[in-house]
Order: sequence, then C-alpha cells, then structure tokens
Amino acid sequence: MNKAKEYIGLVVETLNSLNHEQIQNAAEAFYNTYQQGGNIYVFGNGGSGA
Repeated sequence: MNKAKEYIGLVVETLNSLNHEQIQNAAEAFYNTYQQGGNIYVFGNGGSGA
C-alpha cells in the first residue's frame, strides 16, 4: 500500500472514531453564542500530539 492511501485510511478511521453528536453540540453552542453577539475564547498550548 502506498503512503498516501495509508494516510487517507488513517484519517478516515480517526474521523469515524469521533463522537459526532458532541461535535454537533459544540458547533451549535458556538453558533448560538455568535448569533447572540457573545464571545468565544479558545485556548491551546500549540504543541504537537507527540
């Protein structure tokens, strides 16, 4: 198997393992906050997962 196909397979596997309901709930909360003129603050350390 070539590297591109292997990588795409891993990406698909990762996406399928996510909790889509939680992602949808977060997206709706962000959108509702935006619609109401609120602020959303997102923090991260900028590091890699390694």
